[in-house]
Amino acid sequence: MWIPLISMFFALLIFTKNPWALLISSIYFGFLIGLRFLNLNGEDLALISPGIGFSAIIILVAILSRLKIPVVAIYPVVVLLMFLLSFTSRDHKFRSINIKTLRVLTLASFLALIVRNFFFLLPDYRAADTWFHGSKVRMIIDSGSLYFTQVPRYFSGSIVSYPPGYHALVFYLSGSVSRNIIYAMNTLRIFEFIYLPVATYLIAKEIERRVGYFAALIVPFSALYYYFVQYALLPSFFNYLLFLFAVFLFVKSFSGQVNPIVVGVVSGVVLLVHPYQFIALQIFLMTYSLLTRNFRVFTIQLVTSLVIFSVFYPSPENYASKSLTLHSTYSNKDNLDFILSLLDYSFLDNGQALLGLFFVSGVVYSILRGNTLVRTITLTFLAVFLATLNKVWPNFHIPVISAIWNSERTFMLATPLIPIIEGFGLSIIKRRKLACILLGASLVLAYPFVRIEHLASESSYLLDDEVVDFIENVSKIVKGEIGTACIFDSGRWIPILTNVKISCISGKDRPKYVYLDTRGAGELEPYPLNLEEFYMNYRVILFKRGLWLMEKGKGTLSKEVCSYYLPSSNEISWLRSTNHFVYGWIIKNYAAQKLRLSKYPYAISVSNVSVVAFCSNKYYSGFNIELGGTPGYTLSLFLDGDYLGSYRFNKTGALSVNVTKLISPGFHFLRIECEECSYKHPLGLKRVVFYEHK
Repeated sequence: MWIPLISMFFALLIFTKNPWALLISSIYFGFLIGLRFLNLNGEDLALISPGIGFSAIIILVAILSRLKIPVVAIYPVVVLLMFLLSFTSRDHKFRSINIKTLRVLTLASFLALIVRNFFFLLPDYRAADTWFHGSKVRMIIDSGSLYFTQVPRYFSGSIVSYPPGYHALVFYLSGSVSRNIIYAMNTLRIFEFIYLPVATYLIAKEIERRVGYFAALIVPFSALYYYFVQYALLPSFFNYLLFLFAVFLFVKSFSGQVNPIVVGVVSGVVLLVHPYQFIALQIFLMTYSLLTRNFRVFTIQLVTSLVIFSVFYPSPENYASKSLTLHSTYSNKDNLDFILSLLDYSFLDNGQALLGLFFVSGVVYSILRGNTLVRTITLTFLAVFLATLNKVWPNFHIPVISAIWNSERTFMLATPLIPIIEGFGLSIIKRRKLACILLGASLVLAYPFVRIEHLASESSYLLDDEVVDFIENVSKIVKGEIGTACIFDSGRWIPILTNVKISCISGKDRPKYVYLDTRGAGELEPYPLNLEEFYMNYRVILFKRGLWLMEKGKGTLSKEVCSYYLPSSNEISWLRSTNHFVYGWIIKNYAAQKLRLSKYPYAISVSNVSVVAFCSNKYYSGFNIELGGTPGYTLSLFLDGDYLGSYRFNKTGALSVNVTKLISPGFHFLRIECEECSYKHPLGLKRVVFYEHK
């Protein structure tokens, strides 16, 4: 009787449309499904519930879409199924979770937040990736289906055919509210950080419970989880969690506790989210089947997952043909030096040396004396590594595997396997106290490095609560179309989070309204819109922390703008504040943020035109500017368009210039032109110091 009452509470959570409430409800939904259809003990059933719930939601949204029923019906459908499952669930003798297990998993999940400094922005990676996924979710909301065919011109047409699994779940978590899209993406991402140690434990404990404890505690400190690309590839990162769930269910199916069709459904969902991790999953499942000489479960799950693929992929025949014929290469990353850098990153750098030693021990010992499961994990890692090497040499065409974009993406498939192998390597040490000391030492050694990795990547995101509020305020002011850069720009989220349309500004386009994000997003190229070029012919309607909504016409500058760009103690440097670097500079970028966290003194520009904005509330008689660049290169300085002079970098690449010029109170632009400067020959600015007029 208690289950229907609890279900009533979780049903109410669904109608709050809050992403965290919806996520919790989906976990409970998974618990009810597991209670009815899985023959697991209480601990395993509780811990696998997120995987079952997420998979069920994704499949249900896909079914509604194929039946041409608006996907918003998912909410009453889940409520109805909750109550049906509540009244039809089987009796289950719950064995309480081992107290030690509960303590270790709680600690591991808490460490995942501590390492990340409890610092989370909203996941808008500077390039197109996260925006791409957000736009697909918006189209699901607008069209009422995963299988829409038309998109606005400011969205990528590729979202039509992209695998819809991740987006189906994010849609559910958004409550079908457009503003919630980015919060749903972030809710799922933070949950993944918290739960990855638990999902890792689920598999590793099947080797030995002690291995499960070690592996769970290692997860928050495993460097490859912090690799900067992981912060852009949200579906792929989500798939690490599903991969671990699928492997656990597969292992349990051999003892008859899980129906192989359930394994196939979760495996099919992995494929619906992204095909790359599905490849690693099938390598694992096939290897395990070979070692056990039992192919029944593997065959059933493979057939089931391929049926899901054929029914629920937008263009299954195109994907199948391309995956068989495509031989993807990418010279910048498909080379031996790059692969060695990945190995260094994962096992030597970032405080990973001790964990790397556990990994090597685990690989060797698992091959020599490991049980079937740990041997399968090691062999899967080695298969992934060989596929990574094959991108360089001999570069054979292997159907499906060769379709993976490059060596980087191939190697990343091993991310969830590494902590398990490291935990197994540590478990070889049978003296409990020594093993714990070594574990503690390895985590302490890794902590400062992975923390910096997270802070650098997280700080490069373009969205946070204040930016979302700004975008909402923009939508309340402007009823027409807004011009944006569309690249390296939070403005591209305007049509995702609100109902206002955007246009992409190029060349000399000067629309009535423009949205500028001058916080320095960029990679090999900078943010393309120069504030200085718009400032003279536009008035400021709205401003917040480097975000500008401007309209053609003249107007006065608000105190808020001037206060934001006021130099601290008459000095501009990016270690003091990144506010002033409004064009050409790379600020919102993982590499740049990592340099800043390590107190590197130079702001970096990859443009031949770089602009610093500042506001003065007093008269200055001049300034000194310290720069760094390529020896022999020449640059020119301009203040508010007035030429100040040309200067050459000395043999050490340094340049210090004193400029005598009366600067009156007001808003100003200091422009640096360097025709030869580029991402291969960047410009650095250390500081600008202003002299007060006596």
